[in-house]
Amino acid sequence: MRFFRIPIAPDTAAIEPSSNLHNFGKLLVVPRQHDERGGMDIEVALVGNVAHVKLRGRLDTQGVDQIETKFTAFVVPSRRSAVVDLSEVSFITSMGLRMFIAIAKALKRHNAKMVLFAAQSQVREAFASAGLAEIVSIVAGEAEALGLVAP
Repeated sequence: MRFFRIPIAPDTAAIEPSSNLHNFGKLLVVPRQHDERGGMDIEVALVGNVAHVKLRGRLDTQGVDQIETKFTAFVVPSRRSAVVDLSEVSFITSMGLRMFIAIAKALKRHNAKMVLFAAQSQVREAFASAGLAEIVSIVAGEAEALGLVAP
């Protein structure tokens, strides 16, 4: 599976499925683009009924501001479960925790799940301190995450 980068900028609108996404059989992808300013990156792919999300960067206030609208717009309205790769997220604050809780609760209302996986040690420690695992499933690897969202 190949992920595609979505540019993140404060002035960008939510993903518009009719114009920015292309459906290739069971794989729905966002065209590859690049944000020269750096910051938080999000890559998304829809494989079958599962959204695969890869986050990269720091989930501090600025990072959350950069991705939250796009992340939510891609995952929640589709009412599909999501697996989120955190292997390249180096830092998280309470704003990042709040974002995950809000998205997980929104998905739960639609009988879908979000599973986080491959978090770095500093991020895992923040999850443990906040008790996030009581609200959102957090696992070590992608295969385990996919097993938890399987119908």
